[in-house]
Amino acid sequence: MNANGNPVLLKHGYLKRKTVIGWERKYFRLLEDALFMFVSHTNNIPQQDVSLLGGSVEDVSWKLKKNCCILVQTEKDGKIYLNCENNTEFKEWYDALYFATTVSKLAEYCSP
Repeated sequence: MNANGNPVLLKHGYLKRKTVIGWERKYFRLLEDALFMFVSHTNNIPQQDVSLLGGSVEDVSWKLKKNCCILVQTEKDGKIYLNCENNTEFKEWYDALYFATTVSKLAEYCSP
């Protein structure tokens, strides 16, 4: 949270999300506790929002035999597979998602 009590934007940009018919390019915004998916960067209303509370992140590039793939797994929304454009983007998204899921876990433990 910032000084105003609002969640901090950790990362934003385009990623490909795995669907039943293949990989779709979507725009994502990652806040401290949630991941929001939009059709494009010009949209203000998300198609989906994923609470990262109790979530985890994993590099699944080798399992999927596709470079730069991340699995975000949450209790509520299940598994979300994301594909980054290059290794730099992969590292940035992985680190930001790891931070967000870790912060949400710490918040669970610290809550009265």
